[in-house]
Amino acid sequence: MEATLLTIEGKDYIFVKTRSHMPVSIYKGDGCYLRIGPPELIQGEIDYHRSLLEFEFPIPTILTIGEHLGYGYFIESSLGEEHFGEIFARTCTSDCIVSDTEFEKLLAIVEKFLSAQLKTVNLKHSTPDLFRRLIQLDTVIEELPELEADTREAMARIENRIQSLPSVLTHGDFNPFNILEGGVIDWERGSYTPLGYDLTSNISQTFFFPLGGDFEYTASYRYSSEQISEYWKRLDAICAEAGIVSISDYRNDFILCRCMWSLVRMQRWPKLQAWRNELYKKLLAAYLQGDDLTDLLRKTINNPSSSLEIARPLLNKTVTVTIDRPLGTKHPKHTFIYEVNYGYIQGIIAPDGEDLDAYILGVEEPLQTFDGVCIAIVHRNDDDDDKLIVVPKGVSMSDEEIISAIHFQEQWFNTKILR
Repeated sequence: MEATLLTIEGKDYIFVKTRSHMPVSIYKGDGCYLRIGPPELIQGEIDYHRSLLEFEFPIPTILTIGEHLGYGYFIESSLGEEHFGEIFARTCTSDCIVSDTEFEKLLAIVEKFLSAQLKTVNLKHSTPDLFRRLIQLDTVIEELPELEADTREAMARIENRIQSLPSVLTHGDFNPFNILEGGVIDWERGSYTPLGYDLTSNISQTFFFPLGGDFEYTASYRYSSEQISEYWKRLDAICAEAGIVSISDYRNDFILCRCMWSLVRMQRWPKLQAWRNELYKKLLAAYLQGDDLTDLLRKTINNPSSSLEIARPLLNKTVTVTIDRPLGTKHPKHTFIYEVNYGYIQGIIAPDGEDLDAYILGVEEPLQTFDGVCIAIVHRNDDDDDKLIVVPKGVSMSDEEIISAIHFQEQWFNTKILR
C-alpha cells in the first residue's frame, strides 16, 4: 500500500516509504508512525517488536493494532524528529568533530541498547555461515575476486577469534542514522550474531564515507580519539559487570567485517564504490599485518577536505579579495546573476588549481578589490571547493543570513557554514 495519505481511526498518516525487501509501508502521523502490510507480515513484526520490548531495548512502544482494507497495521510512538546522523551534522565543530554533548546523548542510548542485548546472550546461537551472510562475504569475493585469497584468510582469522564471544540479538545496521534521542529504529534485519558487531558498526560507520569531495554521498562528521576511547571504556565496563570479556578487544575484527558489509552492490554510486574498495584494500592489508584499524581510520580518512585545510588558517583574519565577478554580473557559463561580490584570494591556491574563492557580504555595491575579515567558511560536503565569507571589519552575520545571501550559487551543493 502506497497511498499518499491514509486516514485510520480518524487520524491522518502521510506516506514515508515502502521497504525495498518486503511489502510493508510506513506512514507518519502526529507523534507516531504507522506500519501497514499483509496481515501475516505485520503480525510477525508485532510479535518481534514485543519481544524486543520484553528485553527492554530502547524502541518505540506499540500504541494500536488493527486492520484496514484487508491490511494489518500497528501504530508505534515516535522517538523524535531527528536521528543522530542529522544531529551530529548540524552541531559538529568547525573540524567536523561531533560535539561532546551530543556524543554523550548517543552513548546513553547505546548503553541501554547493550544492557538489553546482554539479556539475550546465547538464547539462540550464531553460526559462521549466518554471520558470513550478514556481512555478505560471498558478494564481496564475487565483486573483488583479486582479493579473494586475502579476504578468506582474514575471515578465517576473524572467525577463529570471535567464536568464543556470546551470541546476542543483533540489529544488523546499528548506526547514528537509526538512533534517535528516544531510542533505536529500523529493526527489520535483526538476527543472532556475536556480541560486538553492532557496537563496532555504530562507531565506525561514518568512516566508510569520505569527508567531503566529489562523491555521491559524503560524511558530515567524525568522532575524536577521546570520544572513541570513552565509547569503548563505557561499553567494556558494562560487559565486565556481566562477566564478559572486553568487547573492544575485537573491534579490529568487526571493523573489517563492517567494511565488507559496506562494499557490496554499490554499482549505482561508482565514485563512492571505488573509494570504499580502496579503503577495504588498506584495511584488509592492515588487518593481516596486525595493525590497529581504528588508528588507521582516524589517520588516513579522518581529515577534512583539502580546500577546508587551506581555508581554515584564514578564519578571523583580514584578507584582500580580488573581485572577478562583481555584484550584478552574470556567471560566465551558467545563467544566474551574482547577488553579492565574488572573488579570490590571490596566491592562496585551492585544490582545483585556482586561487581560493571568497564571497563578500555586507557591501551593496560592485567592487574591484576589498579588504575585510573572514568570519566563516562555506564548506561543501559534496565538492572539495570551499569558499571564504568576508565582511567589513566589525560586521557580524548569522549562519542563516550567510546561507540566504549565497543561496543563488550554493543551492546546488550540500553546504555547511563553519566558523
